[in-house]
Amino acid sequence: METRDQLDLSYMYKINPHKNKLYDGDDMPFGWDFDKNQEVKNFLQNSNIENFLYLIAKSYKNKYANHIEFRHVLSNKKHSEINKNILINYDSSELRTDIREFEWEIHYKEEYSNDYYLNRLKIIFTSPQNANVLKENIKQALQGKSIIESGDVIEISDSALLKVKVTANDFEMWINPERVVYY
Repeated sequence: METRDQLDLSYMYKINPHKNKLYDGDDMPFGWDFDKNQEVKNFLQNSNIENFLYLIAKSYKNKYANHIEFRHVLSNKKHSEINKNILINYDSSELRTDIREFEWEIHYKEEYSNDYYLNRLKIIFTSPQNANVLKENIKQALQGKSIIESGDVIEISDSALLKVKVTANDFEMWINPERVVYY
């Protein structure tokens, strides 16, 4: 298995050329960059929580990553709530025993739009973690960025990540809306 710094995350930043097209049956194009996806999927499913959060922070460090790539690999939908242009999905994970729930807050550019982005992600742990160790791993992922740390919160300058909050019970990140890419 590759280490967290060796993983190729480039597939997470590709614009889907088929986003707004309708396909019938076998015409749907699947499998582009599947090998890269599979390496990251295996890492996300099998790494410890420190490396897991490191990879998430690293993937949003410079550019907004397609959150769907993470979501389809990691979580199973439990239920959703929608209010105007905001959708919150509450998902569980059968693959990771250290995560109780994912909370994906999705913002739509406009009502009934195909353009949406992850505004906030909250990951709730099944048991308390060492928050200082988690924060150190996240700061390593953000190396080279200007950060301001205040208690549980790390604010990031010039990044797709606006800020990250780490406690013993959960991890929460907010996206910089000025750096969103509509995949």
